[in-house]
Amino acid sequence: MVRTRLSLLDKLSLVREKRLFKRVMGYPCDLDNPRTYSEKIVWRKVFDRNPLFPVVQDKIRMRDYVREMLGDKEADEILVPLYFVTDDPEKIPFDTLPDRYVIKANHGSGWVIPVEDGRTVDRRDVVRRCRKWFGTVYGKKRMEWAYRFINPLVYGEEYLLENGKVPTDYKILVFGGRVRLFYAYYDRFGEASHAFFDERGNRLYNTGKHEAKSGLELPPNFGEMSAVAERLASPFDYLRVDLYSFHGSIRLGEMTVYPGSGTHPYPRHMDELLGSYWKLPDPACGS
Repeated sequence: MVRTRLSLLDKLSLVREKRLFKRVMGYPCDLDNPRTYSEKIVWRKVFDRNPLFPVVQDKIRMRDYVREMLGDKEADEILVPLYFVTDDPEKIPFDTLPDRYVIKANHGSGWVIPVEDGRTVDRRDVVRRCRKWFGTVYGKKRMEWAYRFINPLVYGEEYLLENGKVPTDYKILVFGGRVRLFYAYYDRFGEASHAFFDERGNRLYNTGKHEAKSGLELPPNFGEMSAVAERLASPFDYLRVDLYSFHGSIRLGEMTVYPGSGTHPYPRHMDELLGSYWKLPDPACGS
């Protein structure tokens, strides 16, 4: 892979990015010789122009990618059912939607409107929030290149609930086609907590105020989840695949190439361990 030449604007953005990295992570970001997981995410943002990145970051185009990798039958089993897709928030079909659903944008992260009761939802507020999403180029400030090429859409999908809560989100880190870490995110809209597990399902304990209590385990189908994640991530040197175990079946949340934009505060030993699993596509790194 030929290293990307940076524009003056990108060079200035990189200076800010490195300052933020040092402040949040507690050590300087070395792009000449990136070793940690976090450094390598930043390196990817700055230099890697894999044409698959915009595909999997687009939450609608991603669905076609899943069908290509898994086939229609298996894709239908893991993709969350869609209710609508539109490029105009005014055309959201409120009158035909079920009582409970979720509205999302395809071109960003964290843009979610959970609708608990479609009969009382403030439609004008939903449209206003969606318009705000349409006016935002996600990731621009953090040099997340892949988002520049996504045509904005909003869509509605099934609201997944299990025992009255959103099911646990399993963020699966796949390096070189092999699962290395499960990051379990519990009760994200309630009392959120998390836990780490290795690829064999063993709990990894790390200090942190949001760490889940002891005794938690991965679901019985975590081996099947690993296999799905590895198949979806097979064309990539690294990809995070987010899956749910929903009533014993697998559902796909999303895939991401820039988790935490490179500044998620992992414990340093884990940051280094995960970095050791990741072989970058171009050994000639540089800033």
